[in-house]
Amino acid sequence: MKSVYIFIQKYIDIWDALAVICYSVFTWCWSGQVKSNITEILSGISTEGSVIEIVPLGKWLFLFAFYFFIICRKLSKNRRMLTFVLYRYRYFETWWRRHFITMHIANFMIFIISCVIWGTLELFNGIFTNENIAVILVFFLHLSVWISVLIAGNIIFNTKITPCILLIFEGMLYIVSVNFNLPFLVCGMYANCSYHKLGIIAVVAYVIEILIMAICYLTVSKLWKLGYLERKVVECQVQ
Repeated sequence: MKSVYIFIQKYIDIWDALAVICYSVFTWCWSGQVKSNITEILSGISTEGSVIEIVPLGKWLFLFAFYFFIICRKLSKNRRMLTFVLYRYRYFETWWRRHFITMHIANFMIFIISCVIWGTLELFNGIFTNENIAVILVFFLHLSVWISVLIAGNIIFNTKITPCILLIFEGMLYIVSVNFNLPFLVCGMYANCSYHKLGIIAVVAYVIEILIMAICYLTVSKLWKLGYLERKVVECQVQ
């Protein structure tokens, strides 16, 4: 319990907490306190039919944009100190493993706080269901994939445009899934990719997401061994 408290003190500051509270209340207003935020927003947009839902798509992308903002803020801070921090570790792989896991834990804590706020509000209104747990897991897995890409991209490319590219890519996946009736492309949307709708295809999509996270982690380690990232870190420090 003490280690959790220390982690929160180090990685979750007061601004993060205030942002999560405001974000959770704001998104709660989308449902008009009638429908469940978890089942109606985190579950995604139903792609039954050929109509592209612009407003729900905007809400969906806003969910990711918030978590991207929090994590990118931490990544930017860590990047500025990267050269000095690496001196404290004997091996780059040791630092990278700790950094990768720490960022995911920070993202999980931010996400779970918002879920607790939503769940509490829904309990008061008597609309919390068992399906909420499945929706939360599916959304968090998909979010974790993009967070993995952000963490790896921050080290490899050191560019601030990566979150924008991911949001555009997420939006394009939805548009393509609707136009070509390919719901598995939006595997983060429980509304379209639950097991009872896609069967084994849903499981395959989730396995692929886990593999992408592993690839992001291993790619950075491999590039460092090849000497590419070491040059990037030195160039960044000189600039």
